Amino acid sequence: MKKITVLLFASLFSFLMLPFAHADQGVSLSDLHQKVMGDWKLDSINGGVPIGYPNLGISDVQIYGSTGCNSMFGVLLALSEDNLQHGGLASTRMLCDEARNDQENRFMQAFEQTTVLSYDEEAEVLTIGSEENTLIFKKAQ
Repeated sequence: MKKITVLLFASLFSFLMLPFAHADQGVSLSDLHQKVMGDWKLDSINGGVPIGYPNLGISDVQIYGSTGCNSMFGVLLALSEDNLQHGGLASTRMLCDEARNDQENRFMQAFEQTTVLSYDEEAEVLTIGSEENTLIFKKAQ
């Protein structure tokens, strides 16, 4: 049991240190990345109204938020027009009802297989999508 606890702690510590390693590389952020940093609320998922309060946060090295049931997070490697690269996303595993579970699957899939990434600066709307799912975020106030 002690071995497992130490292993889990070491894994968590390593994951939490990844952003700092990335930041030390002096990688400059794209114009788009700088513009979309901050907090976003999900306004639409595949044209429908989301359940709960799904949201997204973008920093210089991390992506985080909520699917409406579980929290999600990951290391952000690159963000530019039509390009969203991350080091894999993880999430908490709380039990969700069927509708929230379906929403979560669509939410995560859009990030796993991103083919559309656009930002309307005037309307403050961020669109992230895959072939199957489209997420439309509005800047959180």
